[in-house]
Amino acid sequence: MKSARLSLIPILILLNTICAFAQKRQLERVEKAIFQLNYQEAREELNLYLKKNENQQNNCFKLLDARCFGDPQSPYYNPDTAYRIMQTVIYYPTTFDPRTDVVVCKSYEACVDTVNHRKEQYASAILEKAIKSKRSTELKSFITAYPQHTTLVKKAKEILQDWEFEHAKKEDKLLLYSNFIEQYPDAKQVKQAQDAMEKLKYERAVRLNSVEEYEKFLEQYPNTSYKQDVLNHIEDAYWQQSVQTKDIKYYQEFLDHYPDSKHREQALKDIEDLRWQQIQQVDEIPYYRWYIRNYPKGLHVAEARRRIPELSWTNALRTHTIEAYQSFIKEFPDHPNVPTAKQHIQEIEAFEKVNH
Repeated sequence: MKSARLSLIPILILLNTICAFAQKRQLERVEKAIFQLNYQEAREELNLYLKKNENQQNNCFKLLDARCFGDPQSPYYNPDTAYRIMQTVIYYPTTFDPRTDVVVCKSYEACVDTVNHRKEQYASAILEKAIKSKRSTELKSFITAYPQHTTLVKKAKEILQDWEFEHAKKEDKLLLYSNFIEQYPDAKQVKQAQDAMEKLKYERAVRLNSVEEYEKFLEQYPNTSYKQDVLNHIEDAYWQQSVQTKDIKYYQEFLDHYPDSKHREQALKDIEDLRWQQIQQVDEIPYYRWYIRNYPKGLHVAEARRRIPELSWTNALRTHTIEAYQSFIKEFPDHPNVPTAKQHIQEIEAFEKVNH
C-alpha cells in the first residue's frame, strides 16, 4: 500500500484521544508518515505506538484501513469494505470526551462527512495553536500545510499580516514597511505602511536638511500632506545658504525666488549691511551718495552724510585749489571747515598775485 493517496488527518485526533499516554516520539513518527501519505510506514509506526495499548489497536487500525479502502484514488479502493469497517468504528471527536460525544458512523458516506468535519476541526485546532504561539513561522507553516482549508487560511493570512505590520510599526523602519508591502500587496494595512514610509522619508529629509533631499522627497510624493512643510524647509535651506555665504548675489536670488518670504526684511537688511561694508572699503564720495539715494532711510545714512564732507574736505586739501575750496564751500556752506577753506582761498589768491 505504498502509493495510497490518503487524507488521514482525522487519524491524528483519534490517536490523541485513545492513545494519549503513548510515547511522544513514536506519535510524531506516526504523524509524519500520515502527512507524507505513506500508508505502509504509518501502519508500522502505529503498530509500535500501540504496543502498550493493545486494547485500542483494533479501532486505530480499523480507521486507518477504512480510509485506505474508502479513498477512490487508493489502489486498494473498495467502498463496500470501507463501509463495513466504518460501521464498527466508534469515532471520538476533538472534545476528547467519549462519555458525552460519541459518533457512530452508520454509512460510509456519513463517515466521509464526519471525517471532513473532523479534518476542519483538527486544522482549526492547529491554527489556534499557531496563533497562541505568537510566531509568524507557525502561521506560515499552517498556510503551507493546509491550503485546502480556505476559510482558515484566509484567517491565518489576516492574522499573519496583522503581526507582520505590528512588527514593522514597532521597529518603524523603511525596509520593514517596504518588505511588508511587497509581500502583502493586498493587505488592509498597505495604505498605513505607505503613509508610514512617507513619514519616515520626510523625517529623513528634515534630518539631512538639504535642498536636494527635500526636492527628492517632493518628486517621489508630489501630493504629500507634508508639501507645505517641505516647501517651507526648502525656503529656509536657501535662506541659510544665503546667510552662510554672506554674498549679495545669493540674497538677491533668494528674494527673486521668494519675494514674499518671511525672511524678506532680514534679507533686505543684510543686503544693505553688505553694501555698506563694500562702500566703506571703497570709501569714495560717489558710493556714499549712491547709498543715500538707494537707502534714504537706511541705518547708515547719518554716517554716509558725515563721511561725504569729510572726504570732500580731504580732497580739497589734497588738490589745494581755489576751485576745490569754492566747491566745498558751495556744497557745505555750514561746515565747520568753511572758514578755513576761505582762508586757503585768500592765501592762494595772494600767492598768485605776488607771483604775477
